[in-house]
Amino acid sequence: MIKIKVLLDNGEMKIEAVGHANYAEHGKDIVCAGISTIMQTALLGIQAIAQQYPEHVSLEIQNKEGEGTK
Repeated sequence: MIKIKVLLDNGEMKIEAVGHANYAEHGKDIVCAGISTIMQTALLGIQAIAQQYPEHVSLEIQNKEGEGTK
């Protein structure tokens, strides 16, 4: 099962998706592919907006250790 967690706190939102749909084997699962595509497309859109409007949007991507880049 894919578990998607959305945390809303004081105007901030965090989204996390983990797991496997088990619709098909790894690498052939269209449900996992769909979720992955939607998540990546959303991130690419946010990156494009942050690049176009850096005075209004700041984007930081972190790894599990909390290390990130802007």
